[in-house]
Amino acid sequence: MAALSKLCFPALLLAIAAAAQAEDKVVNLYSWADYVAPETLQRFEQETGIKVRYDTFDSSEVLETKLLTGGSGYDVVVPSSSVLARGLAAGALKPIAHEALKGYANLDPDLLEKLAAVDPGNRYGVPYTWGTLGLGLNVEAVKQRLPDVPLNSLDLLFKPDNASKLKDCGIAILDSPQEVIGLALHYLGKDPYSTDKNDLSAAEALLRQLQPNVLYVATGRQISDLANGSVCLALTYNGDASMAADQARKANKPYEVAYRIPTQGTLVWQDNLAIPKD
Repeated sequence: MAALSKLCFPALLLAIAAAAQAEDKVVNLYSWADYVAPETLQRFEQETGIKVRYDTFDSSEVLETKLLTGGSGYDVVVPSSSVLARGLAAGALKPIAHEALKGYANLDPDLLEKLAAVDPGNRYGVPYTWGTLGLGLNVEAVKQRLPDVPLNSLDLLFKPDNASKLKDCGIAILDSPQEVIGLALHYLGKDPYSTDKNDLSAAEALLRQLQPNVLYVATGRQISDLANGSVCLALTYNGDASMAADQARKANKPYEVAYRIPTQGTLVWQDNLAIPKD
């Protein structure tokens, strides 16, 4: 999480609380797990007297479903830019008053510009954090099985001969269809956001080829499984791989957990703070 987002996060919660009925004294937050430091929430509650009810989702699709069906019950949500765009198209979000947000003027202009591509004028979202999609690895386990394949190559995943050699130590794929399909398209030299039927068929064929070698598809679980050695390769977010590496170090595991951005390139994600219209 960027330091500037730490300034905007409590300010947004406070702005939401001010708009709510005083007797509620509760702000309902819906986000990924481990996205807000416990001390940040504790400090906010101590300084404002407002309790934060923090619920978590394990895939962007779960959040999107709640947003688009209405009646989410949440005051603040943390959508990716693509989910925010679809929420805007459906009229599911409220505009945010920037003047109520301490630190907003100090936000990274590049992040605001990227967000403006889906939220013109930055009226409905506040950049919270960003990162990349890449490869989380148990370095020793992968090198032992594939000593001649670079650790920063998507060939580890998408070439059947390589993936089959890693099947015994565990391959995990994050549960985010849009990003997984996008990365497959990119690997094939296609537009990662292509809607062309032939492009999507090619991506489907690539992923079907990978499927027999995959242990599971899930998000979040990869953190502990990379750390404890239950999987040796994960298509995952940089933050999850970093947490796994930290857990492995603290547990004095006899192997290194590392994160690599693929040499073929990858997708960049951005998550934002937003207010559901309901």
